[in-house]
Amino acid sequence: MSVNRIRRLWLTRVPGLGALAALGGWPALAHAGAPKMPAPAACVWPLYRQFLSRFVQADGRVLDPSTKEQQSTSEGQSYGMVFALMANDRATFDRLWQWSVANLGAGNLLDKLPAWQWGHRADGSWGVIDANPASDADLWFAFALLEAARLWKQPRYGEQARALLKLVAKQEVVSLPGFGTMLLPAAGLAQGNADGPRQWRLNASYLPVPLLRRLAAAEPSGPWGTLATQAGKLVDAVARQGIVPDWSAYRSDAAGTGFLTDPDKGDVSSYDAIRVYLWAGVTPRPA
Repeated sequence: MSVNRIRRLWLTRVPGLGALAALGGWPALAHAGAPKMPAPAACVWPLYRQFLSRFVQADGRVLDPSTKEQQSTSEGQSYGMVFALMANDRATFDRLWQWSVANLGAGNLLDKLPAWQWGHRADGSWGVIDANPASDADLWFAFALLEAARLWKQPRYGEQARALLKLVAKQEVVSLPGFGTMLLPAAGLAQGNADGPRQWRLNASYLPVPLLRRLAAAEPSGPWGTLATQAGKLVDAVARQGIVPDWSAYRSDAAGTGFLTDPDKGDVSSYDAIRVYLWAGVTPRPA
């Protein structure tokens, strides 16, 4: 099953994701049968309570029960932390982050990016299935930690966020010849070498402008402000006839540079692309 299909299956079942759009702007156990995390009694957000009861285990694992791997993903963990932040539910926030560090980072996310997929492996064991990171989840983790540091006055969250951002900038941000700074969906989504033709795979939905602006405010020396500007340019470049594709490609060779139809996914516009419009809908105009 493809990464895109897996994510579509999981996130269409997460009722809390639509809460981002409803905001109207950007606000300043290792097995499937483990017990679920009860919702905080004081929470008045019904969709969040539903999310916790259906998908979050007692140890902080966000479970995707629709897949045969009974998987958890870095994206699901990071979204869950954002929801917990919105609900002012620090206990759940900490559980989700601690589970992510222990299982997606093998106990440490200060020197490595989180693996994107964890679950029931083919050999019957539980653990990381795909150790590659996913840059959108990495950004959501960093955003959630930065906001937690600010709102809950806990500097250690900020330190962890900055460690993640340093790794993202080093491993997942590149300069495309003739286009400029860009975020790769994952480290290694480039083919070729510096002395010959090169091709990169890109995903416009991995660049939520509100997050990038927040990261730029926290780390002005990083590439985040530039990426916020580049996000719009990427959408303009790949949205043929006004429709953003899920995936696209960029090639540089002796004939020149430019955007191409993604060689794997084609020009389909579906689940990934819809998030481009969601992020646009929760993006305020620059001050």
